Amino acid sequence: MTPKLNEGIRLALKKEDCDFLQCGTIREARDWLSQKEVDLVLLDLNLPDGDGMDFLTEIRNGRDIPIIIITANNMETDIVMGLELGANDYITKPLV
Repeated sequence: MTPKLNEGIRLALKKEDCDFLQCGTIREARDWLSQKEVDLVLLDLNLPDGDGMDFLTEIRNGRDIPIIIITANNMETDIVMGLELGANDYITKPLV
């Protein structure tokens, strides 16, 4: 996600008294998920170090964390695949 989108999400969640952690890579997210308990994952599929769908599958393996995909990938096949792999929702950018 772009820095501006991340900042907008962070500000919205702050109003709801939620903490927001931004990870720019799968590796960084994997490290945080192994150390911290999280309540929700907002996942962009376009990541610099791997495939977001593969990471979705990895997160889903043994965890029941709600996952919402937020991505520019708006192909119907991507949406169906994301939901079939276990995403709770699939939102395409730009957000309106």
